[in-house]
Amino acid sequence: MQPPSPLVEPTRMQELELMVHWMNFTCKTLSHGPPDYEIWHKTIPEDAVHHEFVMDGIFALTSLHIAFDNASKRLYYTKLAMQYQNSGIKKYQRALEEPNEGNFHALFAFSLITTILALAFPNACPGLPLFSHKESIVSLVELLQGVAAVHRACGPTFHKGRFNAFWQPLSYSNRCSDDASAALSRVRQHVDEMAKSESLTPERHKAYLQGLESLEKEFGSMHGSRHLGPILSWPANIDNELLQLFKNKDQMAEVIFMHYGVLLLHARDRWWARDIGVCLIEGLTISVCTLDPQWTCLTQWAERAAETAIEHGRLSWPVDDVSSFYGSSREPSV
Repeated sequence: MQPPSPLVEPTRMQELELMVHWMNFTCKTLSHGPPDYEIWHKTIPEDAVHHEFVMDGIFALTSLHIAFDNASKRLYYTKLAMQYQNSGIKKYQRALEEPNEGNFHALFAFSLITTILALAFPNACPGLPLFSHKESIVSLVELLQGVAAVHRACGPTFHKGRFNAFWQPLSYSNRCSDDASAALSRVRQHVDEMAKSESLTPERHKAYLQGLESLEKEFGSMHGSRHLGPILSWPANIDNELLQLFKNKDQMAEVIFMHYGVLLLHARDRWWARDIGVCLIEGLTISVCTLDPQWTCLTQWAERAAETAIEHGRLSWPVDDVSSFYGSSREPSV
């Protein structure tokens, strides 16, 4: 057994450097525009003054941002990010034991940051095997379901408070694009055929169909909007049965999550989600088609979407482009 890696000891000057980088660059890569930028830039740092786990979360995500942009410093800042994340999680878990009006916003902020960290670690550390992206998605689902639990604990008036910009109504077509609708219909048809020919339990059948129905809704939300909310909404609301099937390498569950990978391609211009959609699709395609090459017809649309995203940098966006506000995915580094 190898000895544990020595702890990285950041200086006060380095921590100040991290906060400056957060304020000037990292927080912009998390927002959609002025309303929620104010939350990331001002409100969440104010919470960090009173709740150390939020400060740890800010430092963890900023360290990872710097690691992403600086190959020569990648190992150091990735270790630093992991340390801050582990430290923050311990303090967060203690705070979760006594949720109250004084820490609701801090708990919610940290849960969001750790969710983004789950997506960001594989992107900041290129060269990891493909399965790391699958593990990252499992962590993402579990974390987002925790976010939903924190939100419920905060009470019905929480979304009207200091974080209200996160719940502003979105304008979108609510209509799934024709190609996405056709792809999901093919998968749904295959599920129905499985139900007729296999001993498919009602719980498993229901989990498949609910996952597909929810995906179609989120694709509709993305069609005509640049907002990334649907990317986090789907994993937060899927049935736990589907997650367990995915963990156990169930072939149909992997196909459904592969199509979720297409949603993730819409965040490809953000450093924290740069490659995860492509890698998830590639890894799951290998897994699904190795088990049964006849399932290739269910993977082709997602594969083409990944190829398009690689060719163009991301999937095509509608006209309401706000990229001029939050800037490039690769911000200047410290």
